Amino acid sequence: MLKRSSGLVALALGLAAFGVPSGDNGIGLCSVAQAQEDRPRVAILGADGLQADKIQEYLNAGLADHVELVDVGPVGPDAATFQLTGLARRFNVVAYVSATTEKRGKFTTTVTVRQGVDGAVVAEETWEDKRSARLSVIKRELWARIGSAVMAALGPPVEEEEQIPEPTVADDEEQLGEGTDEAPATSTRDALVAELSFGPMWRDQDYNDALREVPLRYFNEIGSPAMWVALSLEIYPLAFGGDGFLGDLGLVAGYGTAVGLNSADEAGNTYSTSASAFHAGIRGRLSVGEGAEAGLTLAYGFRSFSTEAPMLPLPEANHSFLRIAADGRMKLTDGLGLEVNAGYLVRLGSGELEDADYFPELSGGGVEAGVAAVIAITGGLSVSANLDWQRFFFAFNPTLDANRVVGGATDDFYTFTLGARYALGGN
Repeated sequence: MLKRSSGLVALALGLAAFGVPSGDNGIGLCSVAQAQEDRPRVAILGADGLQADKIQEYLNAGLADHVELVDVGPVGPDAATFQLTGLARRFNVVAYVSATTEKRGKFTTTVTVRQGVDGAVVAEETWEDKRSARLSVIKRELWARIGSAVMAALGPPVEEEEQIPEPTVADDEEQLGEGTDEAPATSTRDALVAELSFGPMWRDQDYNDALREVPLRYFNEIGSPAMWVALSLEIYPLAFGGDGFLGDLGLVAGYGTAVGLNSADEAGNTYSTSASAFHAGIRGRLSVGEGAEAGLTLAYGFRSFSTEAPMLPLPEANHSFLRIAADGRMKLTDGLGLEVNAGYLVRLGSGELEDADYFPELSGGGVEAGVAAVIAITGGLSVSANLDWQRFFFAFNPTLDANRVVGGATDDFYTFTLGARYALGGN
């Protein structure tokens, strides 16, 4: 009888531990189930660097008893912000956890927590040890060190009656596609990129091989530094609706103008000057690796440079051209990107420069190159530093009885601008 009573006491104490009054059968089990349902939904983005598989196991073990782990597909620790926010809405993810391990004398593992609502980093914790095996302490200490950040992380707003569907077998099969064994990587492409930039601009025009004595001021204009203000836009209309090939075809356009520009001739005289540039066309892009893409642009372009010098025969430079350019964009770190471009300019016209009074037999073309560093700020906002160069080159092909016997010329434009950029991700 004593043993039986002891067993009943133990059962009562067990139920009380779960907050169930003795004699109220079934409520304790409901409380446990409710507690499990209330656990935050967390996705582990994986581990990078040394001992990645082991660190991944430690993350899983350290979180499994405290959160509901969600599989959001093949997404890495360096996923773009818009990708994380999109997945958070789809899977109702409150927080993302990832880790990176390096060896800096010691094995150093940094665990990062990003919240679902905007992908912002809300916590980082670091473990160090001379022996990598001792990093197993992560699974015991993980929740104590990042748990409060996970619980405080903000997930996506959900309508009161909105229900977040769980992925089904049919969904998985659709993502895999027929006859494939692996799911395609989730797109990180931008559907729209707009940038406003400003900075100094220079123009340097140089004529060469003059065979007849002529005042060189007729032919030399050196633009003093002026403020260049530019707006550029890329939009990929079909990237908003899906990840197909057509989502990588976009429209590009840009316009820039100089403010406060003056020109000087070789005698030191200065003249009020206007300058502007415009381009519009199409761009195709191709992913070439994690966070990297290559692009090809075909566009019509126009650049003008006009000097108010009524007493001097200084021709206006109005260059129109077909721009064929290749570019590359790559992610160097989580917050830093590098962009490079180079192109050839097929000359379509040169304005007054090829008039009968100047060089009617003119021929030539152009080249361009540029480099930019892009620093992510938050969400789709970033800042950029851009250095661009564009050169037009000419052969004048004059006859000996021409008014001006000059062999050729080069016309260079340089800009260094700082920009504010906004990118909107596609689906």
